Amino acid sequence: MNWPDEASRRYAERLAILHEVDRGMIREASPAAIAEAALRPLRDLLGVPRAIVNLFDLEAGEAEWLAAIGPQRMHLGAGVRYPIALMGDLQALRRGEPQIIDTSSLPPSSHKDALLASGVLRYMAVPMIVGGRLIGALSFGGESNTFPPEQMEIAREVAAELAIAVAQARLHEQLKRQAEE
Repeated sequence: MNWPDEASRRYAERLAILHEVDRGMIREASPAAIAEAALRPLRDLLGVPRAIVNLFDLEAGEAEWLAAIGPQRMHLGAGVRYPIALMGDLQALRRGEPQIIDTSSLPPSSHKDALLASGVLRYMAVPMIVGGRLIGALSFGGESNTFPPEQMEIAREVAAELAIAVAQARLHEQLKRQAEE
């Protein structure tokens, strides 16, 4: 399609990502499948090498990848767990405030080493909140020192939609289990 300008094209891409999340909810896809469908176009639209949908286990103080995409490959499903402190100020996230994390300022760890080795010098964690509860964060980053307002706005929109999708899928699973009992 021919777009009259770059802003219109980018806006259409934003809507397409949100629409993809909505379609996943309608077909009752798993949260990982919904995140996968959104991450590749989101990473490209944000112009970053890496984007991750993280779910939080607040009691354990851990975050876990739901889905992640880097320059070469995609990771789906549970498995990669790390300290929630890598997401920045937890109280600020609960208030809905995105966090910008300078990787070099993190304490020494294998997580820091992996981020630096993959070229992530700074990253942003955008909270995913449903019903006033922090359930995770959409994180993205790379070598850039800046996160332009449009990039932050896009990430907030997608994080909000993904939070709804995860909550919806959890409710659906809960209802299925109750119906089976």
